[in-house]
Amino acid sequence: MGKRRRIILITLALLIAGSLAFYLTHPREPSYEGRTLTEWLNLYYRSFSANEPNRPALYDASTNAIKHIGTNAIPFLIKKLTSRETNFQKHLRLSIPKLPRSLLRVPFFQRSLIQFLSTTHGWDQFQGREGLKILGTDALSAVPALARLTKHPDPHVRAMALDSLRSIHPKPEIFLPILLQAMHDPDAGTQMLSAAILADLYPEEADYAGVYKLYPALKPADTNNIFTNQPFGQ
Repeated sequence: MGKRRRIILITLALLIAGSLAFYLTHPREPSYEGRTLTEWLNLYYRSFSANEPNRPALYDASTNAIKHIGTNAIPFLIKKLTSRETNFQKHLRLSIPKLPRSLLRVPFFQRSLIQFLSTTHGWDQFQGREGLKILGTDALSAVPALARLTKHPDPHVRAMALDSLRSIHPKPEIFLPILLQAMHDPDAGTQMLSAAILADLYPEEADYAGVYKLYPALKPADTNNIFTNQPFGQ
């Protein structure tokens, strides 16, 4: 048996085994008009592609579908934010360039690959954030879970949680303490994100917290606050 044929057979076996494992271990996603939440999120992403001929219609259809799914989507979107790429997914992803193009055109094979690629670490987190962004204030019930995720060990998850909270618009008395705490996050990227959100949503509080002193580029040109612009906590 040739090496190429062995690769194809092994990959097919992995896809079949992985598909069974996926459907046995994952709760059934909510759906709308015959497509699952993940499928609508994939279409939403496609609506931003320059190669997509019908981008506006695809965008409208996907966002409308996700809004129709509504709060039923929240547990799945939260789970996506914390996803990690498994060794199996990594092995499958790395094997794709070795496959013949003719096999990649097979519809079943395409659907199976898309399913697995859409559950990898970064892509899944992107879907979680964008789904919550589409729901907006309809996802306010996700605020407690997202607040907990701002303390997650993974800095990328913390940043995604902050960005998702921004899209949901929780009350200032809830969101402000979270942002101020994130200003002291050990990850520099999370610090900068929290500073940017503070400057955008709460400019006076950002001034008082010393955001503009730490990040002068965030300071609005017409800022004329009465605060002393001292770093927060000093």
